[in-house]
Amino acid sequence: MEWADDTSPRSPAGHGEVTRLRPVSWDTSPRATRVAPAALSVVVAEADRLFADALSLALAAAGIRVQALVSTPAGVIRAIAARPPALLAVGFPQLDRDVVPLGRRIRVQWPSVRLLAMLDEQSSAAARVLSRAGYCGAVSKDMPPGVVIRAFRAAARGEPIPGSVPVARSGTEADSRFEQLTPRELQVLQSLAEGASSTEIAHRLRIKTNTVRTHVQHVLVKLHVNSRLEAVSLASQPGGPLASTCTPRDSWEISGAG
Repeated sequence: MEWADDTSPRSPAGHGEVTRLRPVSWDTSPRATRVAPAALSVVVAEADRLFADALSLALAAAGIRVQALVSTPAGVIRAIAARPPALLAVGFPQLDRDVVPLGRRIRVQWPSVRLLAMLDEQSSAAARVLSRAGYCGAVSKDMPPGVVIRAFRAAARGEPIPGSVPVARSGTEADSRFEQLTPRELQVLQSLAEGASSTEIAHRLRIKTNTVRTHVQHVLVKLHVNSRLEAVSLASQPGGPLASTCTPRDSWEISGAG
């Protein structure tokens, strides 16, 4: 497949910050017809066009679909509002001004989108700030392409990210996040720890299934985690509300949509 850049000198003014990649040629012969697994879709937010283009080519070669290249925070919002990707990779240079506020907004409006930061220089301090903003990890831009590709795939699956600076959350940080949970959200979290699905929780608490899912999303946002399993894991650590009560049946039941 070849990729065409929709942002060209003929593009209307004001739309240059969003670059959409679209297929322009396909091999439609019978021998090429086959069912392939759905490609991982990502939005890349990067002000450096040369780096963005090089990264896009590397991702496409690895079978990762770049649905948009954007160069401004406003462009990110437009791209995700049009079609939320599995992963948003942010490489803007201003951590406090652009990267952190953007992460917080995405976590609230599109909690299913996982966040990965791409940094010029890594540090544990930056990793802690990014974690509190909802990012699942950070990788250095000067890492080998293969490591970056693995990081993208791991981030999209909610797995440990190769090359990412580990974030050691203190008990104080965790406690402050749990204080934000309402009594009902704590009940939902406890039920998740017991392996209950959304339907089972709804029956247990006598509420609608959609209401349960809303509570779960609020829990994920407030705890700055990306999955039910991560929420239960964090709550089960020393100092967490489930430290002595967590007895999950199976991890797949906790992390499933139920």
